[in-house]
Formats: sequence, C-alpha cells, structure tokens
Amino acid sequence: MQEAERRSTLKGSKYSSLRRRDGTERVIVLASGNDEATIPLNLLTRDAHLVELRVKAARLGPVRGLVLVNGKPWKAFTTAATGDGAYVWLPVGILRTRPKTFTVRFVNDFFSCTDAQRRAGAFEDCDLNLYLDKVRVTPVAR
Repeated sequence: MQEAERRSTLKGSKYSSLRRRDGTERVIVLASGNDEATIPLNLLTRDAHLVELRVKAARLGPVRGLVLVNGKPWKAFTTAATGDGAYVWLPVGILRTRPKTFTVRFVNDFFSCTDAQRRAGAFEDCDLNLYLDKVRVTPVAR
C-alpha cells in the first residue's frame, strides 16, 4: 500500500494540496475541476494488479474522478454520496501494465454557498472536494 502524498506531484489550482491535514492524516485534496495528482507506483512484477483508492467526498458528494495511466484515460470512478466524511476503499480496476505514471483527476467540481454560509465563513459545507489518502495495488492471482 502506498501513501498517496509521498513523492506525488500536483497539477491544477492553488486550492488543491498534496499535504493537507485531515484529522490526523495527511492527504491529497483535489479542490477544482481537472486538478490532478500523479502518484508514483512501484510495481515489482508485471502481473495484473487490482487498484483501489482510499477516498472520501467532502460534504456534498458524490465525487467523480478519472484515473489516467501513462497520461491516457484508464478508468472513471464515482464515490458514494454519503457526505458523512468517512474514507472508503474504492476498487477502480485491474491494471495489466506497469505504468510509468498513475494520475487521479478530479472531474466534477461544485461550489454552492448560501449567503448565511458565506457570512459565517462555512465554506467547507458548500464545497465539493476529493480527498485521496492511499492507493492500494494488490497482485491478482492467476
């Protein structure tokens, strides 16, 4: 299992972060549409691997994302719409190559605050973000 933020790179808006604190965890937060994080994967074999993301949607859920392998779209994903702030393991697919790059892109940015929320500064309650904690890559039995 690989910590998502270690040695990762970020492309996108100033609102996204590779090392945002979420409780006791340091996680990647993708905050604007098409922001993306490239995560190095160290696959030791050429076997097929199951790829899972440990993610959550901030507040409004669900979040839609896209995984790119070597810069090309591979699999789309959608988180649950619970909005309860809990991280879940989301199976993405079976990876059959050893990628040079593995990128997670945030697709459906949304921001909607009432006047009362704006006055109170309660922006977290009206901003849809993708929180990415870990990437788990497990060899698949033949």
